[in-house]
Formats: sequence, C-alpha cells, structure tokens
Amino acid sequence: MYQLPILLKREFWEHKGIFLYFPLTISALVITLSLLAALVNVNVGGDVTIDAGDLRGRDIEWQSDSRPLQDIYLDQLQQLSRQDAREREEFVVKLLTSVSAPIRGTLWFVIFYYLLGSLYEDRKDRSVLFWKSMPVSDAMTVLSKLLAAAIVAPAIAFLFILVTQISILVIASVMSINADVSVWSTLWGPAQLYSYWPLLLAVLALQAFWSLPIYGFVMLVSCCARSVPLIWLLAVPAVIGLVEAMLMSGDRFADFFLGHLVPLSIGSDPENLRGWSDLVDISFSVNMGLGLLVGVALLFATIRLRGRSDEI
Repeated sequence: MYQLPILLKREFWEHKGIFLYFPLTISALVITLSLLAALVNVNVGGDVTIDAGDLRGRDIEWQSDSRPLQDIYLDQLQQLSRQDAREREEFVVKLLTSVSAPIRGTLWFVIFYYLLGSLYEDRKDRSVLFWKSMPVSDAMTVLSKLLAAAIVAPAIAFLFILVTQISILVIASVMSINADVSVWSTLWGPAQLYSYWPLLLAVLALQAFWSLPIYGFVMLVSCCARSVPLIWLLAVPAVIGLVEAMLMSGDRFADFFLGHLVPLSIGSDPENLRGWSDLVDISFSVNMGLGLLVGVALLFATIRLRGRSDEI
C-alpha cells in the first residue's frame, strides 16, 4: 500500500490541468462575474438603441429607465430580512448551492473525462508496457486511478467551492453596507456554514460509493476499447436498455444506470438532499448495496483485463 500515495501523486501531476486548473478557472469566473455585478452600475431591463451612424464607428447609446442592479439587490435583501428564519435559510442555501453548481458540474465532467482516458491513453501511447515492467500490480494501478477520480478530484473541487461561497457572501456583505439590515442575521447566520459544509463534504464522499458502478463501467470501457471509447461508453448502455425494453418490457436497467449516473445533490429543494437522515437512508438502501456489488465486479473485471491488455 506504500505505493498508493506515489501513484496518486503521479495521477495528480499528470492531470493537473483538469484536477486543479479547471475548477480554479470556473471558481475565478463565478467570483469575477459577481464582482462585476457588484462594482459596475448596470441597469436591468433596458433597451439598446443603435443609430445608423453606428455602423460607421460612432457611439452606441444605452437607454434605460430601470433601476441599477445594486438597488434591486438591496430591496431584495431588505425583503429577505423581514422573512422568518426558515425562509431566510432556504434562500441562502439556494444561493450557496447555485454558486457551487458550476464547480460541481465541472467536477462531473472532469471525473468522466479522466476515467475514460485513464487506461485507454496508457495503451494508446504504449506507456502500459513501461508500467507493466515496474513492480506495481494491476490492482494498485486501477485503484490509484479510481481514487484519483473519486477522492482527489472531489476534494480539490470542495476547496474551491468553499472559496467561492465565502467570496460570494463577502461580496454580498459589502454590497449591503448601505442597507438598513443585519448582514449576519440575513446572510451569514442563515447560511449555517458549520453544518452546510460538512453535509456537502459528506455528499461528495458518498458520491464515490453511489457512483461506483458507473466509475467501474467507464474504467472497463477505457481498458477494453480499441478506439473511440466515448462511443462504446454511450452505445453499450443504450443497446442494453433497448434490448431490455424489447424483450422484458421494463426499464430496470435504465433506472439503475441513470439513478447512479445523476450526481447526488444538496439544497432546500424537496427533490434534493436536505440533511444527514437522507444520507443515512441512501447509504443503507438496497440500491446502494446493489450498486457496490456491480461496481466491485466491474472493477475486478477491469483489473483482470488490465493484466492482459497490450498497446493499441
């Protein structure tokens, strides 16, 4: 097991662009757009009128009777301060969830992009021959790639989510200086970061087990595909679902596959996770147990085929 940290470092440094710089870019973009909204006196709902002379390089005139975005925000903040504690909490949680959504969406893309090429690229560039000459087992190689996707990438994304959410709350607090409201009781208190962040971290950790059958299937495709693994990744589930619908008149496979494909979520929406009890229910559900069995079986097949694989 002493080889595992070294292999994880190798995976991180070889894929630093998608593990680190990709979520960094998304986080910086969200913060920058929020700063622009806070600093630039933008009118909402205005009309742009363009003169005929503008086609010759003259000025474009912006006309609007709407209020600046900052005034609209201050009015909404004052309305929020007059609502009860439950409504304020739901609003702030939705705000935190919405600003973290781009990073979590990026994380899902990063995981699939990385896993799909994790074993395929080694065969394509023939580096699989080098790694097979090293005293590293196929099981350790597959495990390191799985942990890099299921643990390392979400951990990095979680840190950027924290930075983004704190930045948004700070920007909102600065914009509220001229408002006759308590920033703490309206924004920071209802956010309940001391309970929201551990719950979010638990969701990301549970995702590694919930999506294990999907991760295992993607790695199996990466290990077996001779060319264009993306087509195999899309075609195999589609064919299985079609055959099931034609012969068995059911959609159990589609429900299972899509259920474990969709990321677990957190928020105040009734369709999303709302607390620790939801995590416990999912952790000890039949669907979770079946998913773990399927995931382990797919990983075992990936390890066995990895030992027999050669360059493409």
